[in-house]
Amino acid sequence: MDAKLRIGQFAKRTGLSVATLRFYADQSLLQPDHVDAQTGYRYYSERQIALANKIVNLRSTNLALPEIRRLLDTISDRPELISQALEQQRRALAHDLMIAKLRLAVTDLLIAAQNESGEAFLGAIRVQITTPELGYILRPCGEFEGATTTELFEAAETSVARFDARASRPPILVRSAGSVSETQVCIPVVDSAPDKLGAVEFGTYGLSLVSSHTGPYTALPELETSMRRAADKAGLELSDSTWTRYRRFGASLEGYDLPRQFLAQSREDFVTDLETPLILSPP
Repeated sequence: MDAKLRIGQFAKRTGLSVATLRFYADQSLLQPDHVDAQTGYRYYSERQIALANKIVNLRSTNLALPEIRRLLDTISDRPELISQALEQQRRALAHDLMIAKLRLAVTDLLIAAQNESGEAFLGAIRVQITTPELGYILRPCGEFEGATTTELFEAAETSVARFDARASRPPILVRSAGSVSETQVCIPVVDSAPDKLGAVEFGTYGLSLVSSHTGPYTALPELETSMRRAADKAGLELSDSTWTRYRRFGASLEGYDLPRQFLAQSREDFVTDLETPLILSPP
């Protein structure tokens, strides 16, 4: 016979507090096996210890209670959902851990820069955490040998539009100093972009220095020079590559559409971010 346990006894057997057990009951996650109609005492069965352990284990991964309830409701029919949910949660936790490490790196960097160059650095340049992105990439090679940057962007936007896969993020030009062959344009795409588009993950978890500019592109070389000079003064090491992220720009829109927030009526309204990755010392 399955023994009945008072809520206090069940709490001791499972490591859950009485308050938590009451809360889980209110959330339809772990209901008492029996409630005495006269006394209101709650009783749990021995077999419910396994269910409580499942909840404790899933909750320890920071899964939300509604998700745990959904998984427990379907586990008998589709046990593979547990593995899928845990794999997805692992990716989310790994992402959060990487971001936390980068925030620590930003803090260390700002302390060092503050000591090196004073408060001016804090107001001059933004330090930005970067993460991998999914995008469609074109380089000036093959059939696009000799193509201008504008022609590459137009061709890339047209290709992405065919699959209706454009993400609402600014397009990017990536280049390495003095190397035309390393120039590439990147059009951000949605995670559901079809494989046949040929989108790839680009960029990494890291830190970049960012300077923003409003107006024509003619001022960008001097802006990059100033940014590198400020980084050098602060004792920071930058990579030789630069990401130009076009937040507002002009476009022909022939064969594709763009979110309206990206479009500028004149060069004076262009908004551009220059991002230069930082070379971080090993932890």
